[in-house]
Amino acid sequence: MPELDFENTIKQYNEHVDKKEDPDFYKSSDYLRFSIRKGPFYALKARSTSLGTIGGIETNAKMEALKVNKQPIKGAYVAGNDASGMYDTSYPTLEGISCAFAWNSGRLAGKSVIKYLGK
Repeated sequence: MPELDFENTIKQYNEHVDKKEDPDFYKSSDYLRFSIRKGPFYALKARSTSLGTIGGIETNAKMEALKVNKQPIKGAYVAGNDASGMYDTSYPTLEGISCAFAWNSGRLAGKSVIKYLGK
Protein backbone atom coordinates (compact mmCIF):
# COMPACT_ATOMS: atom_id res chain seq x y z
CA MET A 1 0.00 0.00 0.00
CA PRO A 2 1.47 3.37 -0.87
CA GLU A 3 2.45 5.25 2.27
CA LEU A 4 0.50 8.38 1.32
CA ASP A 5 -2.70 6.36 0.77
CA PHE A 6 -2.26 4.76 4.18
CA GLU A 7 -1.71 8.13 5.86
CA ASN A 8 -4.77 9.62 4.14
CA THR A 9 -6.93 6.68 5.17
CA ILE A 10 -5.90 7.07 8.83
CA LYS A 11 -6.49 10.83 8.67
CA GLN A 12 -9.94 10.37 7.13
CA TYR A 13 -10.91 7.77 9.72
CA ASN A 14 -9.83 10.08 12.56
CA GLU A 15 -11.96 12.86 11.08
CA HIS A 16 -14.95 10.51 11.13
CA VAL A 17 -14.26 9.66 14.77
CA ASP A 18 -13.95 13.35 15.68
CA LYS A 19 -17.26 14.19 13.97
CA LYS A 20 -18.95 10.96 15.15
CA GLU A 21 -20.14 10.52 11.57
CA ASP A 22 -19.04 8.12 8.82
CA PRO A 23 -20.29 9.33 5.43
CA ASP A 24 -18.31 6.59 3.61
CA PHE A 25 -19.56 3.38 5.25
CA TYR A 26 -22.31 4.75 7.55
CA LYS A 27 -20.72 3.19 10.61
CA SER A 28 -22.81 3.90 13.70
CA SER A 29 -21.47 6.70 15.88
CA ASP A 30 -21.52 4.18 18.77
CA TYR A 31 -18.50 2.56 17.13
CA LEU A 32 -16.65 5.76 16.25
CA ARG A 33 -15.10 6.11 19.69
CA PHE A 34 -11.42 5.43 19.19
CA SER A 35 -9.15 7.39 16.93
CA ILE A 36 -5.90 6.07 15.54
CA ARG A 37 -3.26 8.65 16.34
CA LYS A 38 -0.21 7.00 17.87
CA GLY A 39 1.91 4.61 15.80
CA PRO A 40 3.71 2.67 14.78
CA PHE A 41 1.29 1.64 12.02
CA TYR A 42 1.63 -1.31 9.68
CA ALA A 43 -0.21 -2.42 6.58
CA LEU A 44 -0.18 -5.87 5.12
CA LYS A 45 -1.77 -7.67 2.25
CA ALA A 46 -4.21 -10.31 3.46
CA ARG A 47 -5.95 -13.07 1.61
CA SER A 48 -9.34 -14.11 2.89
CA THR A 49 -10.68 -17.64 2.93
CA SER A 50 -14.15 -19.09 2.86
CA LEU A 51 -15.70 -22.25 4.12
CA GLY A 52 -17.74 -24.18 1.62
CA THR A 53 -17.86 -27.36 -0.41
CA ILE A 54 -16.44 -28.15 -3.80
CA GLY A 55 -18.61 -30.89 -5.15
CA GLY A 56 -21.70 -32.06 -3.40
CA ILE A 57 -25.02 -33.25 -4.76
CA GLU A 58 -25.91 -31.83 -8.15
CA THR A 59 -29.15 -29.83 -8.24
CA ASN A 60 -31.35 -27.96 -10.66
CA ALA A 61 -32.68 -24.40 -10.24
CA LYS A 62 -35.42 -25.70 -7.90
CA MET A 63 -32.70 -27.22 -5.69
CA GLU A 64 -34.00 -30.72 -6.45
CA ALA A 65 -31.36 -33.43 -6.12
CA LEU A 66 -30.46 -34.85 -9.52
CA LYS A 67 -29.78 -38.43 -10.55
CA VAL A 68 -26.74 -39.30 -12.65
CA ASN A 69 -28.88 -38.82 -15.77
CA LYS A 70 -29.69 -35.24 -14.60
CA GLN A 71 -33.32 -36.10 -13.85
CA PRO A 72 -34.70 -34.78 -10.53
CA ILE A 73 -35.42 -37.04 -7.60
CA LYS A 74 -38.94 -35.88 -6.72
CA GLY A 75 -39.23 -34.79 -3.11
CA ALA A 76 -35.45 -34.65 -2.52
CA TYR A 77 -33.95 -31.20 -2.11
CA VAL A 78 -30.42 -30.04 -1.35
CA ALA A 79 -29.18 -26.68 -0.10
CA GLY A 80 -26.08 -24.98 1.25
CA ASN A 81 -22.73 -26.72 1.34
CA ASP A 82 -24.35 -30.05 0.44
CA ALA A 83 -25.40 -28.69 -2.96
CA SER A 84 -23.09 -28.63 -5.94
CA GLY A 85 -23.03 -25.94 -8.55
CA MET A 86 -21.75 -22.82 -6.88
CA TYR A 87 -18.09 -23.79 -7.02
CA ASP A 88 -16.23 -25.91 -9.50
CA THR A 89 -12.51 -26.00 -8.78
CA SER A 90 -11.86 -23.30 -6.21
CA TYR A 91 -13.51 -20.97 -3.77
CA PRO A 92 -13.87 -17.24 -4.39
CA THR A 93 -11.73 -15.14 -2.07
CA LEU A 94 -14.67 -13.36 -0.43
CA GLU A 95 -15.84 -14.15 3.07
CA GLY A 96 -19.51 -14.95 3.43
CA ILE A 97 -20.12 -16.16 -0.10
CA SER A 98 -20.90 -19.70 1.02
CA CYS A 99 -23.27 -18.32 3.70
CA ALA A 100 -25.15 -16.30 1.10
CA PHE A 101 -25.46 -19.38 -1.10
CA ALA A 102 -26.67 -21.45 1.86
CA TRP A 103 -29.37 -18.91 2.74
CA ASN A 104 -30.55 -18.42 -0.82
CA SER A 105 -30.46 -22.08 -1.81
CA GLY A 106 -32.37 -22.91 1.38
CA ARG A 107 -34.97 -20.30 0.46
CA LEU A 108 -35.29 -21.73 -3.06
CA ALA A 109 -35.52 -25.29 -1.75
CA GLY A 110 -38.18 -24.22 0.76
CA LYS A 111 -40.26 -22.61 -1.99
CA SER A 112 -39.92 -25.78 -4.08
CA VAL A 113 -40.95 -28.00 -1.16
CA ILE A 114 -44.07 -25.89 -0.56
CA LYS A 115 -45.01 -26.19 -4.23
CA TYR A 116 -44.26 -29.94 -4.21
CA LEU A 117 -46.50 -30.44 -1.19
CA GLY A 118 -49.25 -28.39 -2.85
CA LYS A 119 -49.45 -25.82 -0.05
